[in-house]
Amino acid sequence: MGSERRRLSDRQTGAMTVVAAGARFEGRLSGKGAVIVSGQVIGECDFAGTVTIADGGHWEGRLHADDVMIAGRVAGDVVARGRVEMGQRAQVTGTVTGLSVAIAEGAVIEGELRAGARGEDAPVVFSEKRHR
Repeated sequence: MGSERRRLSDRQTGAMTVVAAGARFEGRLSGKGAVIVSGQVIGECDFAGTVTIADGGHWEGRLHADDVMIAGRVAGDVVARGRVEMGQRAQVTGTVTGLSVAIAEGAVIEGELRAGARGEDAPVVFSEKRHR
């Protein structure tokens, strides 16, 4: 694999927008860069960059970004222009769409899954190797 970084979290650089644990944001979030949600967001998002819903984080509404990593809960549609990664404790109620979708064993999707430019690529399934 060389120097290529496999996971989205390994590729994140630069400043980040953070919704910390215990914090709540309501409204529309837009911009570019990385976003990490450890608290609660109610609203919609169109972000040029990676949006991460951390373990314990909760997003309610439409989430649209370049790449999306989910370890927490999402109630709404997830649309990634690139990759979606779902960790073993991820829970999504809604449609998950991305050019590629990686789903760890234990993740839950209650809704549709659409992967690939034309929906024809099978999702990539991986086992979470990091232990908490």
